[in-house]
Amino acid sequence: MGLERILRCLFLGLALTGCGENDNNNSSGDKLNLGNERVVYTQKDEKSKKSKIVLRSIDGKIAKDITDNTNSPREPSVSPDGTNVAFSSHSDRNPEIYLMDINGNNVRSITSTPLKGGSPSWSPDGKLIAFYSKNHYGNIFLIRENGSDLKQVTSFTSGSVYSGCLNSLSWSPDGQAIVFDSYALKEGSNAYSPHIYTVTSKGVVTLISKGYNEHPSWSPKRDRIAITNVIPDPDDNKRNIPVIHLIESAIFNPISPIDIIVEGSYPSWSPDGSKIIFKSKKDAATVLSLDGIRETFKFDGLEGRISWVPSSSISCGIDVASLWYPKAKPKPADKSLELTAEDSQKALKELASVIRKDNLFE
Repeated sequence: MGLERILRCLFLGLALTGCGENDNNNSSGDKLNLGNERVVYTQKDEKSKKSKIVLRSIDGKIAKDITDNTNSPREPSVSPDGTNVAFSSHSDRNPEIYLMDINGNNVRSITSTPLKGGSPSWSPDGKLIAFYSKNHYGNIFLIRENGSDLKQVTSFTSGSVYSGCLNSLSWSPDGQAIVFDSYALKEGSNAYSPHIYTVTSKGVVTLISKGYNEHPSWSPKRDRIAITNVIPDPDDNKRNIPVIHLIESAIFNPISPIDIIVEGSYPSWSPDGSKIIFKSKKDAATVLSLDGIRETFKFDGLEGRISWVPSSSISCGIDVASLWYPKAKPKPADKSLELTAEDSQKALKELASVIRKDNLFE
């Protein structure tokens, strides 16, 4: 039994049809209705090792470079309203976070060199951007889209059990938490393995999935998180392979895996939570719907995660900043400045005396 067939038969709860010997890319022959759905992704040239960001329709019929390969821009993340792209770039030989319009215009920096920011991710309301700092033990930071209100939300150190964010961040749909991958010490050894964690707006970090797990992506429907899980190849015991895996989402409690989908990495949910796109092999990406229909498309030079472009503005109806930047409690009044009734009467008499003396109203 081939790997593809094994993984399909293990795809619990998403109702993939048919596990026959002659399964093709799409056992039912159905096509996905992708319409004019667009994505942005990092395209890397193998010879020069430089990258650029491309905007394209998923089927590839329309494609446009929205950056050149100067400073190797990468890790694009599209805002919830579909108008802006956050990305990292090495403009000063250090990765920092930049924004640009969806068409590639109006490029501006929002972080400074000491941070070495990576993997930007927009909050559900489009007001904040989370990223991790390669210069601060992989700690996660928040910043507003105008570059203000920089805030550190994790406190990893060189002696931490976990070593900070590895390479992926994703917000919960309600803005209360961020899921991320991090290297952590394996029990009883000095070896590290990437696990999946969440951090809440209160700063509470929780381990939610052990194992060689990376690239978490939180479903807009809030019920599941897609991850890359590295497992032994059942056809070759000397080889490990990445597979797309679904786990139940929970902010405050550890959770267990529920579904294995298919071989691939860097999953990314569609804005409506009905589909996942992921890197399925070299220069190719697969779109998989939750009813089991899937199609694979050529993506030249594909590197890392693909980011969907919402067809219309999406609002979570929540002021996410109010969760992560709580307003300071008003200071109690200085009682030494309060007037007693006796003080007030005395002041009024003095004022009346001044008025009579100076004939102010005559």
